Amino acid sequence: MRKNLAMFAMLSVIAFLLYGHALNNPFVFDDELQILKNDFVQNQDWRSIFSGSSFGSFGKSQAAGIYYKPLMTSAYAVLWQLGGGKSFAFHLYQLLIGIANAFLFFRLLSRWVNAPIAFAAAAIFLIHPINSEVLLYIADLQDTLYLFLGLLAINLVQSKKSILLITFCMLASIFSKESGILFIFAAPVYAFMFKKEDFRKIGLISIACLALYLSIRFYILQMTTLSYQMVPIASLNIIDRMLHFPKIFFHYITTFLWPRQISLHQLWTISSINFENFYKPLFGSFLFLAFIIWTFNKVARPIRKWLLFFLVLLVLNTGLHSQIIVPLDATVADRWFYLGSMALIGYFAILVKQFANSIVKKRISLVLFLVVFTALSIRSYQRSLQWNSGIELLSEAFETSPYDPAYADALGGEFYRIGNLDKAEFYFRKSATLEPMEWSAWNNLGTVEVQKGNETLAEKFYLKAIENDKYCIAVVNYVDFYISRNDGVNLKLTFAWPEAIFQIIQTF
Repeated sequence: MRKNLAMFAMLSVIAFLLYGHALNNPFVFDDELQILKNDFVQNQDWRSIFSGSSFGSFGKSQAAGIYYKPLMTSAYAVLWQLGGGKSFAFHLYQLLIGIANAFLFFRLLSRWVNAPIAFAAAAIFLIHPINSEVLLYIADLQDTLYLFLGLLAINLVQSKKSILLITFCMLASIFSKESGILFIFAAPVYAFMFKKEDFRKIGLISIACLALYLSIRFYILQMTTLSYQMVPIASLNIIDRMLHFPKIFFHYITTFLWPRQISLHQLWTISSINFENFYKPLFGSFLFLAFIIWTFNKVARPIRKWLLFFLVLLVLNTGLHSQIIVPLDATVADRWFYLGSMALIGYFAILVKQFANSIVKKRISLVLFLVVFTALSIRSYQRSLQWNSGIELLSEAFETSPYDPAYADALGGEFYRIGNLDKAEFYFRKSATLEPMEWSAWNNLGTVEVQKGNETLAEKFYLKAIENDKYCIAVVNYVDFYISRNDGVNLKLTFAWPEAIFQIIQTF
C-alpha cells in the first residue's frame, strides 16, 4: 500500500510540475459548444443529457451531435456547478484522471515487471507529448474517462473483484466515449490469457454491456448516424479509406517515436497514390511491424504472453481509428492514440525487463530513460504553452491543417473576442469558403458586418446561416439586428420553426 501511495504521489508531482501552469487556461474550441453554449450542462438537465448528444442545443429541444457519451456530459454539468463556471475545476479534474490512468497502467504493468521499470513506463505515458492534449483540452475529458474506467475494469478482473463492479466500469467506459468499446474486447482477452477461470463470466459481461449500449443508442434513442459526411475522409468509399490506412498508421507511429509536430486533428485525404502518400508510409509501417515481430520472437516464451496483450490493445486501438470500419470526424487526431501509446510503452517496458539483465545494461537503460524522459517533458511543456492562448493554439492548428473550416471559424472567434474585426472576418470568410454549407461561420460573418456597419452584408450572411441549418443563434441575431434598426416588420424569415420562434420571443 505504501509503495502504491508513493508511486501515485510521484506521478502527481510530475504531472503538476509539467501541466500545473495550465490549470487556469481558458475554454477553447469545442469547449465552447460542449460547455459554454450548452444549456443542458449549465442547467444540469439530466433528462436531456442522457437522451441526446454532447453539443449545445442552439435553441433546439435536444443536444446536437452524432455521438452518445452522457457520462462525459454529466461530468461537465457537475464541474460547471462546483467550479462556478470557471475552467479551473475542469482542468484540475481532468489532470487528476490523467494521473490516475498512469497509476492504473503502473499497477497493470507491475504484475509483469519490477516497480522501477513499471514506474518509468507510467511516467513516460503521463508526459508523452502525443498524450498532452487529453490532459490539457477539456473537450478531451471523454478520452481520459473512457481509459480510466476501462483500465479500472482490467485491474478489477486481475484482482477478481465484484462482477457487478467490473460490469459498471465497462458500461461506464462506453458511456464516457464510444472508444470504451475497446475494453469490451480487451477484458475478455485479458481474462483468457491470465484468468482463464473467469473468461466465460467476463465474456458474458462484455456481450451484455455491448448489447445494452447498442440498444439504448440505436433502438431507444434512435441515434443511428455514425459519421459526419461533410468531413473529407467520411465522404470516401471503403476502398479509398483503406488506401489511407498506411499513412494514418504511419502518422501515429512516427508521432509517437518523434513528436515534433503535435496538433489537434488533421483532415487531409490522399489525392493520388505516390511515394510520399502511400509507398513511404507503407514501407515504414512494414519496418515497424518487422521490428515488433523480431523482438517478439527474441523474448523468452513465457514473456510473449505479456507482449501479446499489449499488441492486442494496439491492434484494437488502431482498428477502431483506422477509418476503414467507421469514418470519424477527422483523418487523424493524436488523442485517438491514447490507448495505443500506452500499449507501445508497455511493450517496450517488457522488452527492457527482458534484456536489461545485467548491471551495465541496467545503467544504460537508466540513462536512456532519463534522456527520453527529459526530451519528452520539454516537448510536452512547449506544447502546453500553446494552450494558454486560443489564438496561438488555433493558429498552429490552422497552419497544420489549412483546409479545416472548423479551425478557421474558431480562430476567427478568438480574434473577434479581442476586437480584431479584420482578422476575424478574414478567418470567418475562409471557413465559409472551405465549407459553404456550414452555418456558424456565416452567422459570425453577419455579426462582424453588423459591427462594421455593413447592414446589407450582415442580412445576407445571417440569412445564409439560417438557410443552411435554421441556425437558431443566427435567427436571434437576425431579429436583434432588425429590432435595432426599428425595422422588425420587414423580417425575411420564410419558415415556421417553433424552437426558433420561441427564442425570438424570448429576446423581446
